[in-house]
Amino acid sequence: MEKGNKAKNLLMLKQFGFNVPHLIAIAAHKTKEELYQSLNNWDKDSLFAVRSSCVAEDSSTKSYAGYFYSEIGVKYDNVFGAYKKVCDSFKELNGAVIIQEFIPSEKSGVLFTNDGNNNLIINSNYGVCKTVVEGWACDEILASEGGILIKKQHEKNKKALVWIKDRFETKSYSKFTLKPNEIKELIQTGKKIESFFNSPQDIEWCIYKNNLYILQSRPITVKINDNKEVVYYDSANVAESYSGIISPLTISFAKRIYKEVYNELIHRSGVPLKKLEKHKSVFDNMVDSFYGRLYYNMNNWYTMMSFIPGYKRNKENLEEMITSNVKEDVQRNVKPNMWLKIKYPFIVMWKLICFKHNTRKFYDYVVTYIENARKINYNQLSYSDCVNKYQKTEDLLLKKWHTPIENDFLVMTFFGLLKKKHEETELNKIIAFESKTTNQINALIKLSKKVRQDKALCDAIKDNNAKKIDQSLSQNTEIQIALDKYFSIYGGRFANELKLESPDIEEDKLGFFKLLQHYEKLNLTTIKLNNNQSYILRKFKKHAAQREEFRLLRSNAFSVVRKIFNRIGMILSEKQEIENPSDIYFLSLNEVTSPCINRKKIIAKRKIEYEKYKSLEPPTFFGVYPGELPLETNKELTEELSGRGCTKGITKGKVKVFKEYYMPEEIDFEIAVAKNTDPGWTPLLGFCKGLIIENGGILSHAAIVSRELGIPTIIGVQDATKKIKDGQVLEINGSNGTIQILNN
Repeated sequence: MEKGNKAKNLLMLKQFGFNVPHLIAIAAHKTKEELYQSLNNWDKDSLFAVRSSCVAEDSSTKSYAGYFYSEIGVKYDNVFGAYKKVCDSFKELNGAVIIQEFIPSEKSGVLFTNDGNNNLIINSNYGVCKTVVEGWACDEILASEGGILIKKQHEKNKKALVWIKDRFETKSYSKFTLKPNEIKELIQTGKKIESFFNSPQDIEWCIYKNNLYILQSRPITVKINDNKEVVYYDSANVAESYSGIISPLTISFAKRIYKEVYNELIHRSGVPLKKLEKHKSVFDNMVDSFYGRLYYNMNNWYTMMSFIPGYKRNKENLEEMITSNVKEDVQRNVKPNMWLKIKYPFIVMWKLICFKHNTRKFYDYVVTYIENARKINYNQLSYSDCVNKYQKTEDLLLKKWHTPIENDFLVMTFFGLLKKKHEETELNKIIAFESKTTNQINALIKLSKKVRQDKALCDAIKDNNAKKIDQSLSQNTEIQIALDKYFSIYGGRFANELKLESPDIEEDKLGFFKLLQHYEKLNLTTIKLNNNQSYILRKFKKHAAQREEFRLLRSNAFSVVRKIFNRIGMILSEKQEIENPSDIYFLSLNEVTSPCINRKKIIAKRKIEYEKYKSLEPPTFFGVYPGELPLETNKELTEELSGRGCTKGITKGKVKVFKEYYMPEEIDFEIAVAKNTDPGWTPLLGFCKGLIIENGGILSHAAIVSRELGIPTIIGVQDATKKIKDGQVLEINGSNGTIQILNN
């Protein structure tokens, strides 16, 4: 019997474990008795799909989609009539007829596993697949192999054929067909089927009672899309430093710094400047913004890694270190030449030999530069003085930041080696290290004790009287010296510290002293570190701790830049070129430091745009074609409330949900819930007995701090800030990532 490719494919898929509805293939032109004899073992109350499997169908060159007759929802007594119609549609061709269990699907559609650019297309609708196959209006998704949505067409006026009480009814739907977990399952199943047949597939599928069924699979016979490259963006750990909406000035400043630092880093790794200049656009766009949010341009990060040898290893280490959601293979038009491959090991060896000396030299240089910058009276600077001061800071300070990045590469390398040797649970236990976190919290505790001894100062703080605070400080030299010392070390460390528009904690003395009041009764405990460590673990901890020191230096360097721009804002406001000093943050770096026509008009337009951004919630990672905007985030919350265990231990307590950083008037909680944290959250984290974080990996700030302080922590809890409510009592297990709500 000539079964035809459709029947052959389905039978093979079923045999190898794919969820295909029960079916048999019957040769064409059998008698009624012969047909029903084949159905002896079937329940007579069942419903059937009677479909063609002609020898001409589903070949590698032509599909004959919709050419032959098929019928679904067929009752047992009517199967032979449907069978005859299928046979008649074959005409002179041979083939078989598929008699299959009918699935009264709730959702269905077609999946193309490769559009010609290694992306997948999913067309979907409610009800049975007939509407999608016949070209009715339906939803469509374009996604990468890794499950990243690139395009999403939401048809809000869909007509669907739904099986209700033994008959089809036409119903209208406005809601998008598929949930995120259903899309994920379709992509994974589609790629498995493609691998099984070793060719791109056109797959018909349906979902019924949360089960995915495969109804058909055939080779794709035409290329669907033009060869356009998708650009992938990921907030990854950049959202840890630049969370939420960021001002145009900060965005343009960040783009400049990433460009200069990484261009210098790759040049010092042996790549000629001429070659780097040829690929200038890669470094110009290491980060980009959408709706006021900052993202890594992952295509350019991968291309940047391609300039030097060891791309595959470096790519994997980078993805792990930044907790990348994007792990795609992208087009890269650069690679190291043979000469660099030969000399690169010697470059690395020389860097390692000199690294200790270079890091100490860099550290001392930056500390001295920042100390000198703190002595400047910025209120006396003119506009041209400020522009020159900024340019000098960029040239003499910020452009030299390749040394911390080289340290990051060492962290990445040693962490990659540790990851190969240890499971994640074990890794979480052994990688705790001492950082600047405990030093800062201890410094706050000491300051708090000093302040508590000055009654006049405490009264001024209680009265919220900034003028009296200044008067009290002028009469207490000891506290003033202690304050200056604290700010010289931690002056740039506060929430959203890398956003230039963030208020400087040093200038908000009232807010700072309010913070100190919380530390009066705090006793800090830290974990005891194991001294019995391997060489690789010691090296990892050394460079990871150094990474945290460099992050503090970076915060203080940004504080210098902030002072310069705040002064420019005052000057432009006095000149009436802008309405308010803070309006400067709605300008780009070039618009601030270069002659600019009508700054007020630019600011007014951007304020309108940024007001709109507040109501948007773009995805944390996505893929788009160049020039297009990302999809809106799926507003449907995930059902599961769990994540990755990060810091071992079980704790229970009252919850406080932080949509953004602030220090509560009263510490009336034990567990903090946040999207992510940056190092400026340190003063708040000192009070926590447990942490639940939506984003971040095991090298994120929250993970590092929680290990150091021994706080049970769970990371990667999707939609935690939306699903968990203030005042709930939870029990969290930092070892296995489980969360239990003890009250509502």
